[in-house]
Amino acid sequence: MREDEMEALLRLDGAALEVNKFGTAYNAKVWYPADHKDAEVVMFTGEASSRQEALAQAWQKYQEFMQTKTGINLLRGDGQLMFRI
Repeated sequence: MREDEMEALLRLDGAALEVNKFGTAYNAKVWYPADHKDAEVVMFTGEASSRQEALAQAWQKYQEFMQTKTGINLLRGDGQLMFRI
C-alpha cells in the first residue's frame, strides 16, 4: 500500500502518520487520536533502513491493535467504527 493511501485510511479512523529520517534509518509513527488533545494517545512505531519498511511495520502494528477489543472500542467511542465495516 502506498503512503498516501495509508494516510487517507488513517484519517478516516481519526489517526495520523508521520515519517522521519535519522541518519540512515527511517522512523514511522502512527498515533490515535490524531489531534493529541486526548491524554490517552496510542502510538505505533516502525524503524527500518527503508521508508517503506518502516511504514509497513507501523501500519501492521496499528492494524493488529485496531482489530482487538480495545481498538474496536476506541473506534466505536469516537464514532469511527463505521469506516471499518
